[in-house]
Amino acid sequence: MMRLLIQRGSVLLLRPVAVLAEGAFVPGGNVLIHVLPIAAMALTASSVPVHLHFMIMAPGKPERQAVARAYVGGLVNVTLIALSILSAILLVVWPAIDPVLLLSICCVFLVEKFSDELTRYFEFGKRYNLWFAVQVARSGWLFVPILLAASGYAYDFAFLASALISALASTTLFFIATGLKPRFSIMGWGVMRTNGVFLSGAILLALHRQGPRIVVAHLFPQVAHVFQAVAQLGQGASLLFNIKYQIPYRRLIARRPMLFERRFEPIFKRLLWLAFGMTAVGLAVHVILPASPDAADGTILTSLVPIMIADALAFSVLSAYFGYMPWLSGGRKVLATYATGAILLLSTVGISYAVLTKASDFVEIVPTLMVALSALWIWLVRHRHFTPRERHVGS
Repeated sequence: MMRLLIQRGSVLLLRPVAVLAEGAFVPGGNVLIHVLPIAAMALTASSVPVHLHFMIMAPGKPERQAVARAYVGGLVNVTLIALSILSAILLVVWPAIDPVLLLSICCVFLVEKFSDELTRYFEFGKRYNLWFAVQVARSGWLFVPILLAASGYAYDFAFLASALISALASTTLFFIATGLKPRFSIMGWGVMRTNGVFLSGAILLALHRQGPRIVVAHLFPQVAHVFQAVAQLGQGASLLFNIKYQIPYRRLIARRPMLFERRFEPIFKRLLWLAFGMTAVGLAVHVILPASPDAADGTILTSLVPIMIADALAFSVLSAYFGYMPWLSGGRKVLATYATGAILLLSTVGISYAVLTKASDFVEIVPTLMVALSALWIWLVRHRHFTPRERHVGS
C-alpha cells in the first residue's frame, strides 16, 4: 500500500510543476490552463465503463473474443462521439478560439483517453511498474513544448506538435499492449447503452471538478496557473481518500454497497466537517489579509490553499456516493437525482457569477461554492438512495 501511495503521489506532482513552469518560463503562455481542464472534463464526461467485462474476464474464456470486440467498439465509439461533441461545444461557446488551441485540446483528450485505458489495463493485470511508466509519460510530455519555447520555438505550435505525437503514441501503445485491433462494432453500441446511466453522472462530476478551473482561467488569468497547480496538488486529498477508503474495499463496495456506506458513514461525515472547517479558515484569512487576485501576491495562497484542499476532500466523498448510486436504484430514479444535481450546479454557477461581478478579487468564492455544492449533492444522494428501508434491504 505504501508503494502504491508513493507511486501515485510522485506522478501527481508532475502536472502542477508543468503548469507553474508554463506560467514562469513562457510569457503569455496560457495553453495549459485551458487545455488541461477542458481535456480532463471531456475525459470524465466520456468515462462510460465499457471496459469492465473485458478487464475482469479470464484470458482463456471462449467468449473473451466477443467481449473484446464489444469493448473496442464501445471505446472507439465513445472516443469519436466525445471528440465531435467537444469540438462542437468549443466552437459554439468559444467562437473566437484559435484553431491551434482547438486541435491541441482534441489531441490532449486523446492522450488522456488512451493513457487512462492503458493504465487501467495494467492496473487490472497488477503490472504496476508499467502503470507507473505510462503515468509518467502521460504528464511528462507536457514539459517538452515548454523546453522548446525556451529554445526559441513558437509555444502554441510546439505544444500542438508535441500533443499530436503524444496522442499517436498513446493510441498506438494501447492497442499494442492489449493486443486489440481498432474497429467499429455494432456490439459497442450495446455496451454503451447498457452503461449509459453512468454518462450523466460522469458529465456532472466533470463539470463540478473542471468547471471552476476553466472559469478562473478566463476571469483570473493572472492567478490561473497558481490556481490550477494548487488544484492539481489538492488531488492528493482524493488520492489519500481512495487509497484509505476505496481501493481496499472494492469487493465489499461492489457486492454490498449499503453495508459499506453504513460502516463508513460516520467517517465520511467527519471528513465533510473537516472540509467545512478548512473552508472557514480560508475565508477568515481572506477577510483578515485581503489580497488582490495576483499570483505575485503570496497572501492569496494562504486563503486559497485550505479551501481548495477542502474542495478536493468534499469532492472525494461525493465521487464515492455517485459511484454507489447506479448500483442501488433504477435508471429513472438515478436520472432524476442527476437532473436535480444539474439544477443545483446551475444555481451555483449563477451565484458565483453574481458574486464575482460585485467582488472581482474574491477568487476564493469559486472553490467555496464547490464545497457547498458537494455537500448538497451528497445530502441529495443519501436522502434519495440511502433511506432506512433501502439500508435494511441492502445490508
